[in-house]
Amino acid sequence: MPVTYIRVDHFNGGGSRANVWDESAVARAVNKSTWVINTVGHYVEKSGATFDAIHGQGAHNVARQAGNAGVVRLIHISGLGADPESDSPYVRARGIGEDLVKGDLPPRLVPLASLDRSRCLASGDWP
Repeated sequence: MPVTYIRVDHFNGGGSRANVWDESAVARAVNKSTWVINTVGHYVEKSGATFDAIHGQGAHNVARQAGNAGVVRLIHISGLGADPESDSPYVRARGIGEDLVKGDLPPRLVPLASLDRSRCLASGDWP
């Protein structure tokens, strides 16, 4: 079954879970969070869980709601070789997702550059 849920653990105990397709559920899950790490992904399209829906729109929803919630640091785990121009639907969706995440970041969350088109997009005010 494709992984379409983010899990948010809170350091002070408790936690929550949200389907990345449900932006209001994502908003509730990341509310009052300091960090958000998005590792949601899957390798097979099934039951409406397309690469675009998970790696593109899902990543977009998480990044937008993290920004709206005032999250200090967002880490988006992508994939090796992610490229929005790729012929591979999987690789292309990962690349599109990276671009959507970058576009959703508010000015206080600036992605830090990494080697070979960021595989792990990290943002925030790093020490």
